[in-house]
Amino acid sequence: MIKIKYTHAFKDDLTKLLTDEPNLKNDIDKVVSWFVNNPQDTRLGLHVLKKRLKGKNAIEITEDIRIIFEWLGKNVARFLAIGPHYNVYPGYKKSSKEKV
Repeated sequence: MIKIKYTHAFKDDLTKLLTDEPNLKNDIDKVVSWFVNNPQDTRLGLHVLKKRLKGKNAIEITEDIRIIFEWLGKNVARFLAIGPHYNVYPGYKKSSKEKV
């Protein structure tokens, strides 16, 4: 079982995200539960990040919403950010099709 630590930035991002889109709460809770119980669960879409986010990882909440995290140890992860691509990935350009 994985222990999760949360940065203040993550908590702020989560509060803003749930204020804007309260319907995401169940999806976030479900994905975090999968992660805590089995971080290798393929439903997470876990992937290692590169370039400016080297050493960090991401899991998918929806097609666009991601949680960025880093491993602090074998069974401890620190959640750093949550939000749409254009908020959590440096340099990501929001397309005109994405909602604000």
